[in-house]
Amino acid sequence: MDRGSGGGPNKRYGESCHTAPASLINHLDAASDARDMEALRQALGEEKLNYYGASYGTLRGQTYATLFPQH
Repeated sequence: MDRGSGGGPNKRYGESCHTAPASLINHLDAASDARDMEALRQALGEEKLNYYGASYGTLRGQTYATLFPQH
C-alpha cells in the first residue's frame, strides 16, 4: 500500500463531498450545526435551548450562543 502518494480511495471519498448532491461539505461546520439546533428548538416550541456539549460540542454551543444570544 502506497501511503505517500496521497491518493487512493480515501482521497476520492473526500473529494466526493464537494461534488455529492447538495455539496455536503458546505454544511459541515459549527454555524450550520447552530442553525440546525435553533431549528430544532423552534420545532419543539421551546423558549430556550437546553444543551450540554462536551469536546467538539462546546464549539457548537459557543457558536449557538453567539448566533442566537436571545435563546
